[in-house]
Amino acid sequence: MFISDYQILFETAINDGLKIQNRELYQVDRLISLGLLQNQNRLGGNVWHDFRENPEKRNDIIITSFGKTFYHNSPSILK
Repeated sequence: MFISDYQILFETAINDGLKIQNRELYQVDRLISLGLLQNQNRLGGNVWHDFRENPEKRNDIIITSFGKTFYHNSPSILK
């Protein structure tokens, strides 16, 4: 993981989710592939669906239970 990956993970944990509008998707995908984050809108592969009635109420990316454990056990100097 890169330092920027930690920043995204911590931001997601603190804010209980993340919007990916202004993000580089490859950084988020890297954390998804590690099992730390989950994309709520991806059905699989390159298939996407927007289930939301109000896009402002729900985050695109959520942290997994493994991601929460990783966050809580990370060195405090990184937080």
